[in-house]
Amino acid sequence: MHHNKGDSPQVKCVVDSCEYWEQGNQCTASTIEVSPPHAVDSEETDCNTFKPKDGYGMAMKGEEIIKGISGEAQNLEANMGVVDRIELE
Repeated sequence: MHHNKGDSPQVKCVVDSCEYWEQGNQCTASTIEVSPPHAVDSEETDCNTFKPKDGYGMAMKGEEIIKGISGEAQNLEANMGVVDRIELE
């Protein structure tokens, strides 16, 4: 997409947990910082402008934050703090 001087570029962002995300996948930040300086592809870049929205992160249910390799939520209550006794010989 090419923009002429003076045009306001539209920044698409699908990270709806960011403070600057707006419906329609638009970024509303006034400036955007992307790093590192010498990245060679998009997988090496990070958006340093990201700021979590209020209500996201640790306030979310544990199963929404921690998912297994399969993508399925794990039964955290059954696994948290449970240690089987092991008898040493």
